Amino acid sequence: MMVIIDGDMLTAFIGDSIAFNKCADQRFNILDKDGDGVLQRSDLRGRYEWSMAFEYEPQSEDEEARAAKEMDDSIFERFDVDQSGTIDQEGFRQMLSELMLAVARGIGSTPVSVLVEEDSMMMKAYEHEEARVEGKLKRGSDGIGEKEEAMMKLKKQRNSKLQMELLQTVFLQE
Repeated sequence: MMVIIDGDMLTAFIGDSIAFNKCADQRFNILDKDGDGVLQRSDLRGRYEWSMAFEYEPQSEDEEARAAKEMDDSIFERFDVDQSGTIDQEGFRQMLSELMLAVARGIGSTPVSVLVEEDSMMMKAYEHEEARVEGKLKRGSDGIGEKEEAMMKLKKQRNSKLQMELLQTVFLQE
């Protein structure tokens, strides 16, 4: 799905520890196949759609295997602090937070259109922002400027989304 995101949106999502941890914990529980409360390499191997995740199509099976091994090595080197071969739930939260903050820094404050997986953390961040802006509009605000700003941002996101859907339709028909 095509969405409009910016670094501030991702940072705000991570900053809302209740919402962020809920989403991270849902991912953790899905990946923890045996329910032992930790993730092993076998739980993560080849299943990186849980991360952010931008849609990615490897060019070959070798490329996919190499990328998965590199990702495994990097993740476990950084987040398996006791070198037990596992990552606990808190380590998983930290990992997702660091990944998303890195993306937020890379994007900056300029909104960009990205293609994301439907149930990814990036999509959750987008939905979090959408709910936050809509909630602000429903509740009203003490400062009229803040309410107007929220309404303009929501309109811009919806208009951009409609434009992207139109572009997709045009390009897919050719």
